[in-house]
Amino acid sequence: MRKYLLTFLLISFTLLLNDCSSSKSIAIKKQIQGVWGIKGETVNDFKIGKDSIFYIDQERSYKYFFSKEDTLIIHFDGYIEKFKIVMHTTDTMITINTDSIKTYFIKAK
Repeated sequence: MRKYLLTFLLISFTLLLNDCSSSKSIAIKKQIQGVWGIKGETVNDFKIGKDSIFYIDQERSYKYFFSKEDTLIIHFDGYIEKFKIVMHTTDTMITINTDSIKTYFIKAK
């Protein structure tokens, strides 16, 4: 009986952690929606929507999703790029790509 209770508690805890992680990624997804540009530049680069990113200079949209709660994965034509969001506020976002390049973005007003 004790073995079953321990198994049940372990499964419940795992499901709770997954739910919290999912809730966190949904919150981040909502917060980063909007038009963004690289810090220090005058041109806006992209617009993050509900399920896609529109690159203004290319006039193209690409699907994206989150892996874990902090990694943005974009499906470009022919390849996939991952960006770890290391910091975000309502108007600032810092990402690191798979080549370890850190980029600072400012949200357009």
